[in-house]
Amino acid sequence: MSPMEGPPLRTSNQTTEAADRLAAGITEISGYRETSRPGWTRDVFSEAYRESRQWTVQRMNDAGLEVHTDGAGNIVGRLPGTNPGAPALVTGSHTDTVDGGGRFDGIVGVLGAIDAVRQLRQSDTVLTRDLLVVDFFGEESNPYGLSCLGSRAAARLASSPPRTWIVPITAG
Repeated sequence: MSPMEGPPLRTSNQTTEAADRLAAGITEISGYRETSRPGWTRDVFSEAYRESRQWTVQRMNDAGLEVHTDGAGNIVGRLPGTNPGAPALVTGSHTDTVDGGGRFDGIVGVLGAIDAVRQLRQSDTVLTRDLLVVDFFGEESNPYGLSCLGSRAAARLASSPPRTWIVPITAG
């Protein structure tokens, strides 16, 4: 048998449940979109984006993560490891989209990471390091000319925003 061959892949009930959970999550979060815009648009600062982020926090809580929002607006879920002094493992993505964005844009990375935590917990696997699942804030380009806000802040690349970044809030 060559290295590329192997026994047929088997799926367990746990694998099927995880795939079903991911598909259901994609369907649910896809409902949070700006219906007057093309595709699955969730611009940063929009009502659809705010609602999707509340949904994401709930999904992280349901998976057993300790959830908080950091100073940059990133939603961070933490699965504690046994060595709090060890550097954390970080995974995730974003839930905002470009105008007319695709249904899977960013969300698969967030939902897949949440489900990985769920599977670790179900299998009683305890990591040495903390595992952080992050929904990075404002990653996509948008009408305000801002992008990669959360990841740049997490990487400590963001500086104080210029005054032109200040977006007026209007009553709707």
